[in-house]
Amino acid sequence: SEELGRGSAVLGLFDSCESDKKSIISGFVYQRSDDNEDLDASDNPLDGIRGRVFGFDEFGERVLASELETNSDGYYELELCEGSYEVEIVKSDLEDDAELVTSDVLSVSLGDDDSDGANFVIESQDEGSFNWWWLLLPFIILSLLIFFGYYSQRRKETA
Repeated sequence: SEELGRGSAVLGLFDSCESDKKSIISGFVYQRSDDNEDLDASDNPLDGIRGRVFGFDEFGERVLASELETNSDGYYELELCEGSYEVEIVKSDLEDDAELVTSDVLSVSLGDDDSDGANFVIESQDEGSFNWWWLLLPFIILSLLIFFGYYSQRRKETA
């Protein structure tokens, strides 16, 4: 169900195994409000973020296994067959000033354990913060004006 942040299976290749051979991939997508990557009460869960889970076929080719969407808690959950997967989120669903703190693609291996978490941590770039690189161009221009002013004054004195 979409309310639970569940994904939808795209190919039967990755979800058509015996139930004792299935495991759950789950995780959160959230915007951090502090300097750690641990999800805590001060962080902001992101609702409606879409993602894709890729598995690998018998030739080692990356194949779409499932799609996902986060719920209001920023949570998603998928039940897939044991194996290796890569989870990625759709970056266009993020705000323009958002930047992924974690990797763009998270590798997950499902096996004997029941669940493996793949959390995506987002950091908002504070537009109010000062960018020191903006000072470089005026500094160069000012330096050139001083240099040429000094050089032209010296030429006048020697002439």
